[in-house]
Amino acid sequence: MPLNKTKVELLNEASDKLIRILDLDELLRNILRIAREGLDADRGTVYIVDREKQEIWSRIFLGDEISEFRMPVGTGISGYVARTGETLNIKDAYNHPLFNSDFDKKTGYRTKSILCMSIPNADNEIVGVFQMLNKRKGTFNRADVGFLRSLANYSAVAIEMASLHSEIVEKKRIEHELNIARTIQESLLPHKIPEIEGYEVFGCNISCETVSGDYYDFYSLGGGSWVFAIGDVAGKGVPASLMMAVAQSHFKALTGYDTSVTGIVKNLNNYLYANSTPEKFITFHFGILDTGNHAYEFVNAGHNPPVIISNEEKIKELKTGGPPIGWLPNIEYNCENIRLKRGDMIFCFTDGITEVFDANDQEFGEERLYAFLRKNRRLPLEKIFNRLMTVLKKFSHGKMDHDDMTVVALRRI
Repeated sequence: MPLNKTKVELLNEASDKLIRILDLDELLRNILRIAREGLDADRGTVYIVDREKQEIWSRIFLGDEISEFRMPVGTGISGYVARTGETLNIKDAYNHPLFNSDFDKKTGYRTKSILCMSIPNADNEIVGVFQMLNKRKGTFNRADVGFLRSLANYSAVAIEMASLHSEIVEKKRIEHELNIARTIQESLLPHKIPEIEGYEVFGCNISCETVSGDYYDFYSLGGGSWVFAIGDVAGKGVPASLMMAVAQSHFKALTGYDTSVTGIVKNLNNYLYANSTPEKFITFHFGILDTGNHAYEFVNAGHNPPVIISNEEKIKELKTGGPPIGWLPNIEYNCENIRLKRGDMIFCFTDGITEVFDANDQEFGEERLYAFLRKNRRLPLEKIFNRLMTVLKKFSHGKMDHDDMTVVALRRI
């Protein structure tokens, strides 16, 4: 169901503002305000999951005064959602077996309808829970569920960033800006390699500075579809990291409700163009793998073309797409759909891999990389990456810290 104008405007605000708020209390207030406005809900709570204590807690409750309180994961409606990740859209709270009416009895409030949804991070770990109460007109509908799911994508990244910031400030008091940003940036990249039946997958990022401008991701869309993405932000350090974080949160939200790869990239491009300075842009490659028919549909937005290597050692560059995202507005991107045969490998990389120089200032370049991939194509993907690092270190006499190095690879087995 399409989002109405008000909901879209609120999601744009969430994408632009939430990730910049590092004070956790202020962040939760803003998340809840946006959720209430978008859903036309009378009240609501944003819970944070404390994994160590296996509790959920909250300090925010708009519409009434309430101090911080905690409850075990699994207790009540919000605790159940924190444990299972299930979305509960309850039309009549008093007829639901998990509903606890104690709060209503103490305050005189009457809970009628409830929309409760988890807030999962990039690794599908639940970091928070929305519990929204009493839609002012009618009950919560499908459009409300879609809106809250998109808001959850933006909120998850922002909550993790703010939580990490709070922990660092509390433990060390004074921390160098780059070290904080590095911790935040590392939390945005995948922490584990997904297991996809019939496929081998690998991804890795090695940053040259405290904060990397490179980005990669892979995650499931459900139904056997998987997103693969790699990008390189212009510049380095904290500004590049922050732009990458904004782009990642907006990109994940888009893939949640838009199934067109060209539409997703066009939307992301226009958003970044409108919300960044002219010198800031991202080279970007994004594809969706359908494991049912082994199709890979992609857009390459000004990025170093990934390559597909077959068992016959044939190499094809995946160039179809358009210019980098955030560079020019209203670009119409092209896409391409390829079928993967058994043994086919897609190898995506950033320019830090090819722009390594030897003692004579000769670049490693694409041709050396392609020759290396042909020779080592049958090795496990992680072993290919490790062997490539060894080759690059030898080629450059150990001087590999000029730029970020990122690789994403998948192979049909």
